[in-house]
Amino acid sequence: MALIDLDYSELEAMLVGFGVLIADLNTQVSDLAERVTALESGGPIPDPGASFYVAPDGDDDADGTIDHPWQTWNRARLDLVPGDTLHLLPGDHDHFLDDTGSEHRIEINGNEDYPITIVGENAIIPYVTLEGQGLVLEGISGSYLFNRCNYLTIRDCTFHGGSSQFNVITLFHDHHHITIDGCELSGSDRSGVDTLGVSDVIIRNCNIHHTGKGVQIKKGSRNVLVTGCDIHDFTEGAILGLGTTCTGDCQVTGAAWVRDPEMPISERYQAKDVIIDNNHIYNGQSWATVRLGGWRDYQFSNNDMHDLDVTGRLSYVFRIDSQHWEFKDATALAYEPHRDCDEPCSSEECNRIILHSGPGGVILQNTIRDFGDATLLHVVTPCVPPEMTDNTVER
Repeated sequence: MALIDLDYSELEAMLVGFGVLIADLNTQVSDLAERVTALESGGPIPDPGASFYVAPDGDDDADGTIDHPWQTWNRARLDLVPGDTLHLLPGDHDHFLDDTGSEHRIEINGNEDYPITIVGENAIIPYVTLEGQGLVLEGISGSYLFNRCNYLTIRDCTFHGGSSQFNVITLFHDHHHITIDGCELSGSDRSGVDTLGVSDVIIRNCNIHHTGKGVQIKKGSRNVLVTGCDIHDFTEGAILGLGTTCTGDCQVTGAAWVRDPEMPISERYQAKDVIIDNNHIYNGQSWATVRLGGWRDYQFSNNDMHDLDVTGRLSYVFRIDSQHWEFKDATALAYEPHRDCDEPCSSEECNRIILHSGPGGVILQNTIRDFGDATLLHVVTPCVPPEMTDNTVER
């Protein structure tokens, strides 16, 4: 129809339609500009939420849509911004490489307010190391995972270690705000979850089984909550808080990660503010079900514990003892005037730190039954005994 043939009302309708289209385009351009500006400045991203897809048989030259997915994480991460979601389509995803081609490493560029979410849809990943901040893993299956990521949520995932060398999930030192929720963790001779020097950690509603240790909360960990978990079929204890004895270059592993070298050693190395509450702990095969070394200000409460001596190995339900470290280079600790040490080792190159558990420990309102002839509570001198209150005990 020629423009000359249009009456006034038709022309007005066309102009209105063009105006709406232009306004919509302007809005999209403005939103994109805001996202780019926020990303460059590190601030929150307005209206995030794009979705991309990766498949084992995808193509990195594709556009990352569900019909044309990418193949590798290394390609996907080029387009992901905070708030986006990456869907891993069914299959084995063994293409996790970083910029340098290093295998099994994921670097995250989300943030606290707008994390990047990786959703597995019957997807299986190899063991990976997470780095950066702002990540949600959801519904993924894998073997084992090392974390160097802040603001991390692992939700409804399944990890079966398959190796005696590694913990199923390892939370490395100096990282914080980590939640493990509704996951199944199994199949390692070491720990289901191992924490070292991390803070603000929640382990919730997980099934942790057929591991050496269930959950191990070690030196420097702060504000850790383990709740609503099933912890069973363990061979070295359900809950542990132990130090390590180093015989090598321990000035690095023992001191370099500390954030504040002026902090008193009791604050720096001991696990503190730990709550183990409302868990189901059973089918124990170890000589100590709960062994706490170097903890202070902890609460062990409302847990249902039973069948703790299924192999006749159990000596203690609760053992409260100390953490020990040996350092090859004593000069690495020379700035620590408040350390609680025993006599130096026989070697002039060695020094040892001993941290005793307590004070502030409470064991209350637990149900503890079927633990044979084992000792209920054993406190190694000079550790401070926990307060035992309102527990139901049936041998």
